[in-house]
Amino acid sequence: GEDGFADLAVEQEMHGYFRKAAVNLKEIIKIPGVWDVFVKCYVDLLEFYGDHIEACQVLNEYAYNSKFPANPNAHVYLYQFLKRQGESKKSLISALKILHDIVPSHELMIDFNTMLQKSKKRKNRQLGLEVIFAALDYAGWKENAKAWSCLARQVKQIVISEKHLDWIKQEWNSRKDWWPAFHFSRYLAKRNWRENKSLSYEKALVAGILLGKDCKYFKYVSHQGCKAQQRFRMLKKFVTRHNPVYLRISG
Repeated sequence: GEDGFADLAVEQEMHGYFRKAAVNLKEIIKIPGVWDVFVKCYVDLLEFYGDHIEACQVLNEYAYNSKFPANPNAHVYLYQFLKRQGESKKSLISALKILHDIVPSHELMIDFNTMLQKSKKRKNRQLGLEVIFAALDYAGWKENAKAWSCLARQVKQIVISEKHLDWIKQEWNSRKDWWPAFHFSRYLAKRNWRENKSLSYEKALVAGILLGKDCKYFKYVSHQGCKAQQRFRMLKKFVTRHNPVYLRISG
């Protein structure tokens, strides 16, 4: 009895504090600025009370109100909220598209690429290729095995279908002068092979398609790999068989 009343009183008091906090937080985040901590707290409170509509409005306002400074986190919070709510792929893609425009090297670009690759829309799949190429322009992504796996998978699909080779060519044109040294040197081939064979496999596939079967990276990794594993022999066959693709995209 008494314990129950005490618990109820404490709970009511807590709710009172929550409501006060919510009112204060709401006032703070009306003022244009970067309010990440406050926005997260406020959205947590709203979600706790099941007020998902208000939470969504707050996050949209924070992300899209032009009076607020451009803030990548605003789009991350919106995306995470939409994902928790089980919103449509279209909504998720819209949220990440803006994040991609602001921070092309954001870690969520892998999720974005995966979503776009699965899309039935051609322009989304093309954007997916653009997104993963752009992420790999950054030094922090050089050894990201997931990213290379995403790129390898999409490049392989395009090469097998022989549709949309122009997409690869378009991305490669602006990179062919600097990616070979940045990603595909013999030094990196040795290091990647020593430290992460899966990474070197994915990179070798991409290198072989983009630079042809005589590329240093591909030659080193496929040579080492053929001694070690069956899948590297398959890789070598695949790149050799599709070598004409390299000639078509490099011209």
